[in-house]
Amino acid sequence: MSDLPRYPEQFRGYPPVSEEALLAWLAPLGKEIIELTPPVFRELMKERIGWAASWFHLLPASGSFHHFEAGGLLRHSLECVAIFLSDQRESLSEPMLFAGALMALTHDIGKPLSDNVLTDATGRIRRKSFTETPMEFSRRIGYRPYFLYWVRNRHGNHDRILPSVAGIRIPIYIRDALAERGAGMAELVMALMGKPSGDAGRRILDGVLRADMKSTSDYTLSFREKFIQGGIREDLALFIAADELRSDRKYECESWNRGNLKERLLGMAEEISDGRENGSEPEKDSEALRRALGFASGTWPAAA
Repeated sequence: MSDLPRYPEQFRGYPPVSEEALLAWLAPLGKEIIELTPPVFRELMKERIGWAASWFHLLPASGSFHHFEAGGLLRHSLECVAIFLSDQRESLSEPMLFAGALMALTHDIGKPLSDNVLTDATGRIRRKSFTETPMEFSRRIGYRPYFLYWVRNRHGNHDRILPSVAGIRIPIYIRDALAERGAGMAELVMALMGKPSGDAGRRILDGVLRADMKSTSDYTLSFREKFIQGGIREDLALFIAADELRSDRKYECESWNRGNLKERLLGMAEEISDGRENGSEPEKDSEALRRALGFASGTWPAAA
């Protein structure tokens, strides 16, 4: 997997890497998940991880926020499962723990369904978003690379459609297996709809949210450390600045070049100086922007 394209991948395309190769790449994480899964559900968990590898494939988790490299969505989703299982194994019954882990695995399923468009190199052939996995699409176009384009104004779409894809997140045959093992199905269904009822349902939704936040924060902290050491690429400067400013802004992939970096960073600096940035700490925020601007210009020195 060392030859995977780096961000922004869509300019070179995503290669038709097999699901088996993806799972081998993330084998330590997969092994941790299986060990944390209640033994009676381990085979089902292996199956659902394979399903996730097929649906998430090499897609990034975001355009510029976190886990935006090739395979980022799959890695982030598996990290969330491992975190959820580790955090909740003492507080949930085995069936509800497994159900919650599946919800963690699929909390971003809306992204490949609604947030991006996959095409062939010509842009004329498109993936059928709700019925065709990225790997199936790659097969359809002759095992050639596919290209990703983010849908504009997409933010929030993937969360809004979650209630409508409950059957994808936890299929009927798995719900039957959970019911046989004593899972509280009413609580589970309400949690899938985003309306928890009962202690277990609330614990599941809270646990999934916490796992998502921890995976994301661990990722941003790792990049911040590289930024401090001066070893990060120029195309991450805006990401670092936005993170340090506690901003949830997202930027389109097409904007990632040095000129646009400067322009957008300067725009953020102007907002701060005008007092339009909520919760702004001018001195600290201006310093973060100054460093990012210098780095985008190729003049930022490594911090002492």
